[in-house]
Amino acid sequence: MTWQNAKVKTASDRATRKGERVEYFESVRIAKDGRRLNVSVSISPVLDAEGKIVGASAIARDITAQKRSEEQLRQAQKMEAVGRLAGGLAHDFNNILAIITACCDLMHHRAGDDAVTVPYLNNIREAAGRGAALTRQLLSFSRKQPVQRRVLDANLQVKEAIKLLAPLMGDDVQIVFSPHCESAIVEADGGQLDQILLNLAMNAHDAMPKGGKLILETGVHDFDEAFVRQHPLLSVGKYVQLAVSDTGMGMDEATVSRIFDPFFTTKESGRSTGLGLATVYGIVKRSGGHIWVYSEPNRGTTFKIYLPSAEHKILLVEDDASCAR
Repeated sequence: MTWQNAKVKTASDRATRKGERVEYFESVRIAKDGRRLNVSVSISPVLDAEGKIVGASAIARDITAQKRSEEQLRQAQKMEAVGRLAGGLAHDFNNILAIITACCDLMHHRAGDDAVTVPYLNNIREAAGRGAALTRQLLSFSRKQPVQRRVLDANLQVKEAIKLLAPLMGDDVQIVFSPHCESAIVEADGGQLDQILLNLAMNAHDAMPKGGKLILETGVHDFDEAFVRQHPLLSVGKYVQLAVSDTGMGMDEATVSRIFDPFFTTKESGRSTGLGLATVYGIVKRSGGHIWVYSEPNRGTTFKIYLPSAEHKILLVEDDASCAR
């Protein structure tokens, strides 16, 4: 029990001894398997026939799922607000970069082969290019990047992506692909799915400096009303799950709570813009999906992405009479 929880419990005990009912207080308890549980406790005094307090009754309710849902909602609202700000800034920044690039090209044309001037102009052009790449990430995060959606099989998309990831991960990281379904049909931008996998894979690589496993999984889940009540950001229906796990160093709760924040990074200065996971979050949300992360220090990390299944669109195409000819 934490110091704060102990303080709340002491206050509730004093109130109970006075004969007062403690309607509600929250506490964090550790289960036998090590899981942290958020618990809501209600305590009432037990009186004898003469009205004297002879004990207390307590009712504890597990509110872990409720707390998780509230945090997810706060995160979604925060990211929506930050996304709107980032989108506006990106457009303004793009306008500035366009002027810089145009002036640089004009000066380059006039400078000709001037050995003194040209290298400086090249540096300006290169810096403008890096700025343009940054604005593309901001636009992707803010969901204002153009999207080319099509119906595709996430299983095939992952298999193709692994061909690109393998050289980047190196010989000391084993890539394992475990499809838990024959097909995983979604309507999404294939390039953006690749971007998600690349960002998550490179973060996993950095979390495994001594090597390890990168595990990619796909599956299909049909969420009912009972599940959605515990996860209110989801809707009832079928979803394709894409999970990316590593056996790396993992993260503590404080880090996990901020990993999707734009410009937040745990990497050394100059090694990251802090937009990789924010961009992943934006792409997932723009695709109508949801993303969760599970991580503990020294126990690895798992990102689970849920995208609405588009299997019904395949069935509609197959039922089209013109396709049967």
